[in-house]
Amino acid sequence: MEKKERILLPASVKPVSFKIALDPNFDDEKFEGHVKISCTVIRTCSYLELHCKSIKVNEARVKFKNDSWDVLGTLRWQGYNEARETLKVELLQEISPGDPNELKIILSYTGKFRADLTGLYQASYETDDGVKHRIAATAMEPTYAREARVFSCFDEPSMKAEFTLSVVVDESFVTVSNMPVERSVTLEHSSQKIVTFQKSVSMSTYHLGLVAGPLAEVKCAKGRIPISVFCPLDTEEQATFAVDLAAKGLQFFEDCFDLPYPLPKLDLIGVPEFSTGAMENWGAIIFRTTNLLLDPEDSALDTKSRELRRLSFMRSPICGSGTCWHFWDSYVANTLQKALSLDSLASSHPVELLISDPTDAKQIYDEISYKKGSCLLRMVLNNLGDTKFFDGLNLYLRRHQFQCTESDDLWKAWEEVTGEVMAASMGVWTKEAGFPVVRVSESRDESGKVTGVRLFQQRFLSIGVATEEDAASDTIYPLRFVIRQRQGVETIDMNTRELVLPPSDGLFKVNADHDSFFRTSYSHELLTRILEEASKGNLSLRDCIGLSCDLKALVAAGVNKTSELLGLNVKFAELDSFYVWEMIDRNLRSIVSVYKFHGPELNEALRKLTSDVIGHQAEELGWNISKDNDENLITLKTSMFSGAGLAGHPRVVSAAKELFGKRMAGDENAIPGSLQWEVFGIVAAHSDLEELQGLIDLWKNSSNEDEQYLALECLGRAPNAELIKWVLSHLLTDTVKNHDMFYLTWLAGGTAHGAIELWEWTKQNWERVEKEVPVDIASLFLGTALEGLHTQEQIEDVRAFFGGRDTKSYQMVLDQNLEGMESRKTWAERDISNVHSWLEGHGYLPHQSNRRLATMPPQPHSVLMHLLQSGEYSDFILRCKDREFKLHQMIVCPQSPVISAALNSGFEETTSKIITVNEFDVRTVQYMVGFLYSADYRLAPEPEKKPAQGEKREEGEIVSDDDKMSKDPSRKIADQTVYQIVSHLRVNAIADYYGIEKLAKLSTSKIEIILKKEVDFHIIPQVIAEMSAANRHLEIRSVIATATARYIAELASTQALRTIDLEHQLTIEILEACGKRVQKLLEHFSAVHNQHEQIIHKLEGDRDVTATKVRAIIQQLKNTPKCRNCKKDFWCWIEEPTNVLVESSRYALRCRGCQYRHPPN
Repeated sequence: MEKKERILLPASVKPVSFKIALDPNFDDEKFEGHVKISCTVIRTCSYLELHCKSIKVNEARVKFKNDSWDVLGTLRWQGYNEARETLKVELLQEISPGDPNELKIILSYTGKFRADLTGLYQASYETDDGVKHRIAATAMEPTYAREARVFSCFDEPSMKAEFTLSVVVDESFVTVSNMPVERSVTLEHSSQKIVTFQKSVSMSTYHLGLVAGPLAEVKCAKGRIPISVFCPLDTEEQATFAVDLAAKGLQFFEDCFDLPYPLPKLDLIGVPEFSTGAMENWGAIIFRTTNLLLDPEDSALDTKSRELRRLSFMRSPICGSGTCWHFWDSYVANTLQKALSLDSLASSHPVELLISDPTDAKQIYDEISYKKGSCLLRMVLNNLGDTKFFDGLNLYLRRHQFQCTESDDLWKAWEEVTGEVMAASMGVWTKEAGFPVVRVSESRDESGKVTGVRLFQQRFLSIGVATEEDAASDTIYPLRFVIRQRQGVETIDMNTRELVLPPSDGLFKVNADHDSFFRTSYSHELLTRILEEASKGNLSLRDCIGLSCDLKALVAAGVNKTSELLGLNVKFAELDSFYVWEMIDRNLRSIVSVYKFHGPELNEALRKLTSDVIGHQAEELGWNISKDNDENLITLKTSMFSGAGLAGHPRVVSAAKELFGKRMAGDENAIPGSLQWEVFGIVAAHSDLEELQGLIDLWKNSSNEDEQYLALECLGRAPNAELIKWVLSHLLTDTVKNHDMFYLTWLAGGTAHGAIELWEWTKQNWERVEKEVPVDIASLFLGTALEGLHTQEQIEDVRAFFGGRDTKSYQMVLDQNLEGMESRKTWAERDISNVHSWLEGHGYLPHQSNRRLATMPPQPHSVLMHLLQSGEYSDFILRCKDREFKLHQMIVCPQSPVISAALNSGFEETTSKIITVNEFDVRTVQYMVGFLYSADYRLAPEPEKKPAQGEKREEGEIVSDDDKMSKDPSRKIADQTVYQIVSHLRVNAIADYYGIEKLAKLSTSKIEIILKKEVDFHIIPQVIAEMSAANRHLEIRSVIATATARYIAELASTQALRTIDLEHQLTIEILEACGKRVQKLLEHFSAVHNQHEQIIHKLEGDRDVTATKVRAIIQQLKNTPKCRNCKKDFWCWIEEPTNVLVESSRYALRCRGCQYRHPPN
């Protein structure tokens, strides 16, 4: 990474403590603030510089303690320094260190709640009764304390200080911060209170946290310190497991590190709108509610413990992310692979990274920061052993508690405990990016006899591994690893480029259990032997997982062939571990993704392969989840169910749709919690618009927040371009808020049409994303938008789009994704023939005598369209009227079984290679052909002019029955709508005729999207007439019937339906659709009626409560002739209760003379 000058505050003063007072105004979405910063003067200075951004400082004063507190400066306005994100306070005179050398900076300021969920912002949620509640919350990490909007400060981790926070809130609010509440005082003549918290321990600014609003508290009944979960009202039951886990987790880590948690309490707070998973504010961890609240039988548990590990022990590096169940197997399958994947990029960065600019801090929260660091510690743990590892770690933690540290401090602690020198060797791992690949091969003498096993290390890069000669300048990594052989295991130190070991006894597995941070590449002979040993069960589970992951990475880098990875999947299919099958599923998905732009035949072959391999296992296991199933079996079942369903396995798809149908019919327990994501994803991947709308409805209306987000995520699997565009149209709207856009899009890039449409949406809306979305979320979104692309055309388009733009805040993400795109492109181009050969050899592709197209590089749609337009490599002709289309069997036949049969089953077309189309017009045929080469089609504009009388109309032109075009704009819109629908109906008809199922679904989706909007009901008879004449596709008939039912009242009142003859079956479908519509209206009416009755009942109750209170205060007034305090005649006013409708909150009398408050009787 390019070295830049660090942007730091002048080291002239050091903060000791902050006293902050905040007064938020929810209605105006603003707040007022006052901060007093006590500092120590370190160097002579004439001005002070503080971090400050997006808040307006109204007054600034500086006091210096000499004989008395003298005012030394006020704000001399020079404007904010936007590049440095600072505010300067110039002093009236120069100050120097002395005794005493205390300084106070006093600032008054105003700010606004942020809409991007950073700094101080406003969130909201609804309770079961429909009442909307507002919450104030903070998000300070990494640099949002200053940017935010909350207070001017010294916002650098090394400038730790103590914090005392006060906040003015509604008297009914629950208010939580890092420390316990010291006092709460109700303001006179007001329904508000001032809450002041105890002074905090010394900490960095970004660890300060605050949440205030209507919250429920669930307390832990046991534990050394108070532990509570604060959550939205009505969700208390979902918090009980979290608070119990927090107590157990805290006790576990205190025992593990032999260090008590240093604060007087621990609160976990669930906020409905939070930009990250959680933020470890010391003493008050703020979570997104979906990461905190859960049903313990259904939700994943490792997420909740992760933030506790980070918080409890001063962000000790051992507390990196990783699962706690099936710990080391999961570690090898997930944590290790994520770290290795990102660190294999040339654009990677070291674990120890100098932060020169605030924008850098927002980019480095990636898998390197979180995963590689913990992987290196796992390597140290394995090398030192448990006892020495934890002894050194405990020494480090005690010695540096409440301080900032460097990695050398940790190495020094371990050196003291072990007597080993570690700083130099560990510096290679933490101060440099990357890791090695160890090549393993057998050495032979002149006679061919094996004389030893040769190990050679060099840096591993995903874009390609250099030759041994070119790797001479690569870093030599200090390696210690275990080799597994038949006679046992042996620990090896390798601190050189090359190492030769004695010959193996048949089994030679380097890096047994994958405890060290590198990949291993075996020669073909050794790899074949190891796979055989694995299939016999002679390797550990971690060995099998790591072997699979290493091979996939080596295939992507060009060291091995894709056929070897496909062969590994076949060998490993004999094993029964969840993690092994998870690796098989991942491997197949990776191959499918890499070749998704290579045409329908190859994609269909890979789909069939996946359906056979994963589908067979899904059938064997079943997908019924019982209480007797352990977590491993449940996870294996759900994983296989998902993989098979996404690959189109008929029984699995049918089962998923059946479960989804029950859920949409109102059965909230129809889908087991562990299968929800899988069911939603399968349904979305094989959906129509109605099913996608069902997922949107769950996202908007489900009372279960987990279910909401699972539904939102799966929308990205929409099955064609038209539907994914409809899904993406919800971004940057009230339906999907900005901080949730990642959830909607992160699966979209898995398909060719999803990747293309997501990138198109990104280009069209990037300016809005930059302006409206927080930088960290925008960067995350950008990664999802790019990770599905990898053709040369797409890479050039991305470079051109961002060329000349200011990419400073997301340059790291851009660089990493461009490199990943290049790597995937190279993989796909390099192994295309190899993949074809393997699939042919295993019966998934027919043997091709003409391999010109099969060996071509990956084809973006523009290249395929060039083939269509030029006719190059054409091997048959499609003729319609006077138009000929020169087409390619490899592209067309896998999509159309009818055309394939005509060309290959002994018909006349088999010899002539000419197919004549008489049943459809040229324009419709052109749409079909365009789809076959691009997976989409676009309608030509409707002709604006009608032909003159007697003039022949253009073939395929659609006109209304009225020869005179109406000048009414609404009529023109209706005519355009008819033109679009009828054109799509004809496309649907030709798709049905030639058996092109995906085209039929796409045209149906386009029609459904049009009819979902408000249309002129007069068009319905024309649409029915066209459909009745040409279409037999069941889905399209259902769509038209639903639309007819929607406008049945208008159609009946104008007798429009009498103008056409309705088919018997269509009449039945229309009546059924009408019945469903009436049922929905009745259900809605019933819900509204019930809600109305509840409101009436509540109003009656509120009236009774209020009347009781009024009677009580009148009686008290009659019984109080004199003030109880001043004894004078009682002149008073009535003080309203905080909440009139809460029975315990009463009216009170306050004496106008002495202000004494007479509590209610």
